[in-house]
Amino acid sequence: MSSFTSQTYCVHCGSECGHDALTVAETNFCCSGCKMVYDIIQNNNLCEYYNIHDTPGIKTIYKWSSQKFDYLSNKEIVNQLISFRNGEEEHVEFYLPQIHCSSCLWLLERLYQINPAIISSRVNFYNKKIYITYDSTGTNLKEVVELLASLAYEPHISLDGKKNTATEYDDQYGLSLGIAGFCFGNVMLMSLAEYFSAGTMEYSIHTFISIASIVISLPSLLYSARHFYMSAWKGLRKGILNIDFPIVLALFITFGRSLYEIASGTGIGYLDSMTGIIFFMLISRWLQSRTYKKIFFDKDYKSFFPVYACKIVNGISEYVELTTVKAHDILRIHSNEIIPVDGILSKGSAQIDYSFVSGESNPVVVEKGELVYSGGRQLGSNLEIVVAKEFSKSKLISLWNNSIFRTKHELNHDEYDKIANYFTLGVIMLGGIAGMYWMLQKEYTYMWNAIVTVLIVACPCALLLSKNFTYGNIARILSYNGFFLRSTELISRFNKVSTFVFDKTGTLTQPYYENVNYFGNRLEDSMKRAISSLLNQSTHPLGKSIQRFLLVKEHVSVDSFKEYSGKGIEGWIEDRHIKIGSADFVKISDSGQVGSVIFVMCDSKLIGKFIIHNSYRDGIDKMFAKLKNNFKILLLSGDNANETENIKKFIGQDAVLKFNQSPQDKLHSIKELQDQKENVVMVGDGLNDSGAFQQSDIAICVADDDKGFTPACDAIIEGRNLHLIPEIVRFLQSGKITIKVIFGISAVYNLIGLYFALQGILTPLVAAILMPLSSVTIIGLSYLWSLRSASKLLLKTTTL
Repeated sequence: MSSFTSQTYCVHCGSECGHDALTVAETNFCCSGCKMVYDIIQNNNLCEYYNIHDTPGIKTIYKWSSQKFDYLSNKEIVNQLISFRNGEEEHVEFYLPQIHCSSCLWLLERLYQINPAIISSRVNFYNKKIYITYDSTGTNLKEVVELLASLAYEPHISLDGKKNTATEYDDQYGLSLGIAGFCFGNVMLMSLAEYFSAGTMEYSIHTFISIASIVISLPSLLYSARHFYMSAWKGLRKGILNIDFPIVLALFITFGRSLYEIASGTGIGYLDSMTGIIFFMLISRWLQSRTYKKIFFDKDYKSFFPVYACKIVNGISEYVELTTVKAHDILRIHSNEIIPVDGILSKGSAQIDYSFVSGESNPVVVEKGELVYSGGRQLGSNLEIVVAKEFSKSKLISLWNNSIFRTKHELNHDEYDKIANYFTLGVIMLGGIAGMYWMLQKEYTYMWNAIVTVLIVACPCALLLSKNFTYGNIARILSYNGFFLRSTELISRFNKVSTFVFDKTGTLTQPYYENVNYFGNRLEDSMKRAISSLLNQSTHPLGKSIQRFLLVKEHVSVDSFKEYSGKGIEGWIEDRHIKIGSADFVKISDSGQVGSVIFVMCDSKLIGKFIIHNSYRDGIDKMFAKLKNNFKILLLSGDNANETENIKKFIGQDAVLKFNQSPQDKLHSIKELQDQKENVVMVGDGLNDSGAFQQSDIAICVADDDKGFTPACDAIIEGRNLHLIPEIVRFLQSGKITIKVIFGISAVYNLIGLYFALQGILTPLVAAILMPLSSVTIIGLSYLWSLRSASKLLLKTTTL
């Protein structure tokens, strides 16, 4: 096997062979992945190809002979690289710069066939990352890395966390842009000499300038323009004429025409135009990328939605923004809360549900001194953890985009992308027809100008930008109004919404302003402390209300704590068994008082009840009045029906209200609506709502300052902005209108350009300059139109 460097194409996948290419027996492969897959297909068996054979209790594969990965036997280093560990199951993520084509994807996602101890391997092709889950009893991190290296996919392992692939790509793109600018500037200078000489230049000088122009233009054509070639080729392999195909065609035509004129002595060529096309098109893409990053929804999300943690400072708890949490801080994790960062368990009994991370719901018992991972949900009583990794190094943020929460609705490309694809084909045909017309008229200058400029000026980049930039602006404006989307692709779903379903407690009610009364036996200080200590294990808003009423500052430990979703809590405190919850939970009849009634039982004896008269959030009466005009309204509450009349004052006398709903009841109610062809938005506080969130078409979580993270939702709205939901929904629905308007303006822009291009009076260089101008136009129009729509609905358009 030897290096293969000539420009040819892979026998397996058809990709262009680059510097990683291989040739074996006169057969060419673009990468080692294609070579292996090709051989595997010939052998018809992946295991036979790798000569896997049985040994006592484990399968053995060909071992990487080098000892370069011996450092991965060090436990401290392994712990830095492992992103999740659940008993025998371990997760790891690697950056693989060698990922090149579909063969790489095929091979890397079948690692389990080579090493049976690998449970799964998932590739992010765009980011060139692989996520591997393996059984640590059958293999280890070192063997996983050795396997990848033996397949010619040696991972980039950085222990200092400084690897930034995005920055690396930006550097490469900057180099391409710099080379293109250098080539364009120098070719243009030499072309000016030709233009100003008016045919009087000596032949030897003319020849030198012509050859020098060809040589200088080659780096731009072969290196800087490779982004367009790769994109166009990938599209062709999928049977799609994407937006880069006309650009590539224009470059080849311009370069070929220039070589012909220079070689035949009939002209000086258009190498200045060709290098100008590359340079200005790269500027256009760079401008799009920079602006897109600036206004588009930040994929880390941490800068957008509020995530808070309960931090312990000198024995006193306070809620702080998660981004301020540092290593060695102490955090308190309540029952049913998501662990926000990796940490070491220092206090409490941990029963962690890692279903948000691994999909496995069986709770894992963690002992003091052991590591707990972000994304796990604590099922027992309060924990305290010592932060091991700061927020930015944790895996919590990726949960919101976990495939577990994406399977309910798969999104397809919309009509605008399809129109743009057809538009590309039409542009190519139009350029050919224009060229044919001018050729028949024997106007060859006009012929070449028409062919090339039509391909450039009518490129549908601006058409495709209309959707991306509009959605990016909408997400940005919504963030100013306390509404944060998991993905901008969700925006189009709001046009189909027909029904809104609301939770009550913690959603419609104020988190802090309640009128709490106690009726029953006199509460001694020890009983107040016991009740408050038990309530402190939970995050339920009614429990927090009672805690504020009791004003207990010091808490005692709770043993055998249990929380029954939608019903109540129980535990042992100072040798007393305490139960707090609904009438059904403590097994007594409800007397039907107005308000939320919470009963307290000690050692199987009822000692009293708390009646909480809820305070509702400001503006919800106007919110429901607006929503009722266009949507069906349903209330699903786990609370009793004592507040029925108060709620009807807000929602309306004909509203559908369902009380005493368990989490499963809520899920079934939403399923029934969907069976009736209703498109449902569920609005809740995330507590006991995870099932309903996943079942609904769109799930909106209401977050207050003491709320944690709820990965099952599609959007988060700050509680103080709940009354803005009607305006937010109208603004989201206006996005489709905005796109149509911008799309129409883009089409008019292209038609005007075509008018001049078809006449052959537009030069390729001018057309190349017009392309980035069209992008700037679309960015500006999208920005202004989105601002206009938001301002009409009285939504905030700035951070001020």
